[in-house]
Amino acid sequence: MKNGITRNDLNIGIRHENIISVQITNGKITKENIQELEEVIKILNNNYEHINIILLLAGTLGLTLSANVEALRLFFKTKDVIKKIAIVSDKKWIEFGTKVENFVTPWKEEYFPSTELDDAWEWVKSNK
Repeated sequence: MKNGITRNDLNIGIRHENIISVQITNGKITKENIQELEEVIKILNNNYEHINIILLLAGTLGLTLSANVEALRLFFKTKDVIKKIAIVSDKKWIEFGTKVENFVTPWKEEYFPSTELDDAWEWVKSNK
């Protein structure tokens, strides 16, 4: 993997120093997708103590059961590595989910509608 992974409706890439960009358009997020994200996190963590993620979600989305289990495993494994996640989507249930996740995750999550993509990038790049 040179600069990231692109497959069907998934794109994971290293952007701007310690920031991972994940773009998902249509389809189900799988266990393998979560494992691919983990691999990118490991690569960046070799050079940076903390990692930020910008997550761009569009279209019809879902999560397989095995992806949920894998995401939970990744959560515990990276809880001290991930600092912030900017979530960009126009889906209200994702906005609500972001608010709920802020109560249980050790990192900060912020929701942005797609019209505020530039603001999402600024937030995820900032040290706030």
